[in-house]
Amino acid sequence: MIEDDGNDFERPQSPVIKRRQTVEISFTPKKDSEKMIFEDFSLVKEIARGGCSKVYLVKNNKTQEYFAMKSIRKDFVIKHDMIDCLKNEKSIMLKATHPFILKLTSYFELPYRVYFLMPFYPGGSLTSHFRRVGSFSEDETRFFAAQIALAFVHLHSKGIVYRDLKPDNILVQEDGYLMLADFGIAASLRRGQSSFDFCGTIEYMAPEMISNDKGGHSFPFDWWSFGILLYELLNGFTPFHRGDAEKQKILIVTKRHNWPIFKNETPYSQVAIDFVNQLLNKDPKKRLGSKDSSEVLNHEFFNGIDFKMILEKKIQPPWRPVIKHPNIPEDSIIAESVIHRWQKDIVNANQDYFQDY
Repeated sequence: MIEDDGNDFERPQSPVIKRRQTVEISFTPKKDSEKMIFEDFSLVKEIARGGCSKVYLVKNNKTQEYFAMKSIRKDFVIKHDMIDCLKNEKSIMLKATHPFILKLTSYFELPYRVYFLMPFYPGGSLTSHFRRVGSFSEDETRFFAAQIALAFVHLHSKGIVYRDLKPDNILVQEDGYLMLADFGIAASLRRGQSSFDFCGTIEYMAPEMISNDKGGHSFPFDWWSFGILLYELLNGFTPFHRGDAEKQKILIVTKRHNWPIFKNETPYSQVAIDFVNQLLNKDPKKRLGSKDSSEVLNHEFFNGIDFKMILEKKIQPPWRPVIKHPNIPEDSIIAESVIHRWQKDIVNANQDYFQDY
């Protein structure tokens, strides 16, 4: 989600941008979201960035509490026709009632930016923990997989395809449980409906998206990226990783994944291998989970897992995350980047874009 600071924009001949026809997504704001205003918060430090936003650690000056705040520039949303993605992300996170899905605390709309206020997890993303250990054991991976699978089952039951699973988008709670975050490219689909978008991170993309399959992609997309993630957690790398993006695309579409050959005993079971193999079926109609999400939960890989206990967070995690709380100077306050006049002109000429936001 790296914020565009304006360098890749060409100055428009006309600031008015024609918007493509889209389907409106309705949502009901929570009453709690009206209790805070943007001016209550100070920006302390930048903690993450991505394709269209920055995430800051912020402090509520009234309560002294810390939160994470995602900042999204309106001119970027307009240029890339992302308003429905923004509405969808807001709707999903406002309605979130799942223990492993990040909930939106509040949201603010200012003249040139939109802000999402969320709980702050000092454990950061799974990426930092992953880099520290190199790979996870099968038991640890199973524990992570159970939570992500339960989150996917919940999202799919609500008609939502996540489409952006990767360690960067999985937050680590202090108790060792996980939290799925960043719904910026999630899609709302009905059963039997497909999307023809091209989005996400190539390493985790399903072949049906890369090949621009005539049938598009749907819910099985998430189970493919789930399989890629599990392979990565077990081995320390993704199965189709190459430095060149185009080579990665070719491999994902045309080549079968391979498993490492170990000199000594393989550090994971044949059951784990079979589970990932079924998730990484290139045919989305034959992929595990394509008929029903229960196929994934019922696989032998999860034998002995009590999903109800996992949901209630009553299982002792098989790992203890190393969490470093940020060192925050008492007077630490930062400012956001300047929005140029011509970028403001784009927003001012397209105010109707955010009319129902």
